[in-house]
Amino acid sequence: MAVALVGCGQKETSKGTSSPGTPSPGKADTAVKQGTSKAGGPEFVLKYAEANAYDNDNTAKAGEYFCKRVEELTDGRVKVEFYPGGQLGANERQYGEQMMAGVLDFAHVNAASIESLVPDLGILNVPFLIKGPDHYARIWSTKAGEYLQKKMNEKNLTVIGWFYCGDRNIFSKRPVKSLEDLNGLKLRTMQSEVIMDAWKALGAAPVPMPYGEVYSALQTGTVDAAENHSFAYSAMKFYEVAKYYNLTKHQGCSCMIVASSQTLKKLPDDLRNAVLQAGAEASAWLRGFNTLGWPSQLEWLKGKGVTIVEFDPKGVEEKIKPVHDKVAQKYGEIYQAIVDVAPKK
Repeated sequence: MAVALVGCGQKETSKGTSSPGTPSPGKADTAVKQGTSKAGGPEFVLKYAEANAYDNDNTAKAGEYFCKRVEELTDGRVKVEFYPGGQLGANERQYGEQMMAGVLDFAHVNAASIESLVPDLGILNVPFLIKGPDHYARIWSTKAGEYLQKKMNEKNLTVIGWFYCGDRNIFSKRPVKSLEDLNGLKLRTMQSEVIMDAWKALGAAPVPMPYGEVYSALQTGTVDAAENHSFAYSAMKFYEVAKYYNLTKHQGCSCMIVASSQTLKKLPDDLRNAVLQAGAEASAWLRGFNTLGWPSQLEWLKGKGVTIVEFDPKGVEEKIKPVHDKVAQKYGEIYQAIVDVAPKK
């Protein structure tokens, strides 16, 4: 399976292949709808949920690419309807629950967003553990990758594309240049115990909240800062209320395209294989998109009045060591497998 870089975020619908305002699938829905149309029409009509806004967001574009490739690879026998911008709900944890129940077919989710459903994914969210996209890619050929795949499968979830969303950085209303600037910083985080523990260790005041509330929270001063990769920062227009983009590179945004295992089981072998191939191709497509897009993205942000701030990591490793030690004690050889494939200093 190809592994790539992707992003995570969510807001209003900007563009897509489906109608805005489509309700979330209810428990009475059947995720896989076998077609009864005339010859030549799709045999299966499936749904793909994406919380990110479409415009200027790499994960949403990868999702659209996946949906189109499924249709092409199956000669139209499978149609995957694409719903970006939170049209099926902006909560990625709910996407996970719906796929587990078999009422949603596919979704892009962040590992932190579904950590409460698959707790072992928390190891991917430890700040300052994964050292960039190459390190992230290596993990999936180790014992750690096999372990995480197994834990997903136990919850009726099948990962068909692992995405490194890019480096997550802090964006804020004042510059964050060093560890000292983190002291007391009201920082919006995802609802992840290990992430909040890490920021507390570094002196910040983590404030977990839904991603869709971040813009207004920054606007009103409920939080001083939040964090995400540059594509999500621009897609959500956070630069309007947080003019500093600080290159902390504290975490890889560990995202994935996930399928309901029930959906895959209902597909004939040839169609199932086509879906898996589309997931791998979407991963490869994202790798190229992000490699080309990162430098130009920062220049684009500067044009919007954003100040790009270099962050000095001095002292971070020492402060965060107790959090890493706790994770190492919990996961043992799984943690060590991740560390062993990290790039050498």
